[in-house]
Amino acid sequence: MSEPLCDSQHCATRWPLPDVDLTDLTLFSQGFPHSVFTQLRQSGGALYHPATPLTPDNEGFWVFTRYQDIVPLARDIDTFSSHRGGDRAGGGTMIEDLPCAAGPGTVVNMMDDPRHKALRRLMAPGITRGRVTALAAA
Repeated sequence: MSEPLCDSQHCATRWPLPDVDLTDLTLFSQGFPHSVFTQLRQSGGALYHPATPLTPDNEGFWVFTRYQDIVPLARDIDTFSSHRGGDRAGGGTMIEDLPCAAGPGTVVNMMDDPRHKALRRLMAPGITRGRVTALAAA
C-alpha cells in the first residue's frame, strides 16, 4: 500500500457508530457483540476508530471487519504488522490483561508470518467447527 487509506484524524470523524467504543471491555462482557460487527461490516472496509482514554498514546486505530479487506492486509506484513506496530515499541496489538513478559511476537494474534502461520497450522486441527461446537456444548 503506497498511499494512506485516509488521514486518521479525518477518518475518526467518520466512525460509523459514535456510541460504540471497541476498547471498552464491557462491550464484550456478555459475549461477542455480533450485531456491532455486522453494522461495521456494512459501513465499509477501512474504518478508523477514534482515540479513547484506553488507547495508548491517545492514538486511534484502524478496524477491518470484512474478509476481502483483511486478506491483503494479512499478507502485507511490511506495512501491517501486529508484532512491530509501526513506530510503537509495544507492537500493533494491545491486550490489556497480558503480563508484561507477554507481548508482541509472543501471543499468536500479536505475531507476523512466518511464525504466525507455523503456529496457526499447528492449532488449526483443534479449532474445527465440530470441535468448537462440542466444547460449547460441554
